[in-house]
Amino acid sequence: MGAIRSPALDQAYRPVVNHTPSVTVVFTDEVLFQFHGDHRFVDYAAQFDYSAYLKDGLIRQDARLLFVPGPIPLHLAIYDDSRVIMAPAPSTGVTEAESTALESSDSCIIEWALNLFSAHLEDARPPIRVFQEHAATLIGDKNGQERLLRSSTPQKMAR
Repeated sequence: MGAIRSPALDQAYRPVVNHTPSVTVVFTDEVLFQFHGDHRFVDYAAQFDYSAYLKDGLIRQDARLLFVPGPIPLHLAIYDDSRVIMAPAPSTGVTEAESTALESSDSCIIEWALNLFSAHLEDARPPIRVFQEHAATLIGDKNGQERLLRSSTPQKMAR
């Protein structure tokens, strides 16, 4: 789910965010790094239990934020397994200004949406894992560059 500027879409998503007793949200890793660039989000996460948020993605007792590495094709909200709201994500090339949403209570569409969500949930990780993977990538890139620089520098033979 993402920030959608359309008042109609915002109105449709609002019950999912405000009235769901328990919610799991899957974002991309890029969104996690944007969250942590905003001190208000970090302050909000710290109010509950920052270590629980980092370790398990728990932003509050009934809300969990998890993250996937790749793009997500849809903004997807599943409300009480009885209603689904879908809109194209920016990764599809549809801008938020042009976006429309599909709202349905059809059991086939809900089942399809639940399967799509479950597929993304399998790859989802809590914040600490994303940060660890990102750090490992940075370290790997640094070491790889240093090896590349060393191998491209002419070496003198010791006598």
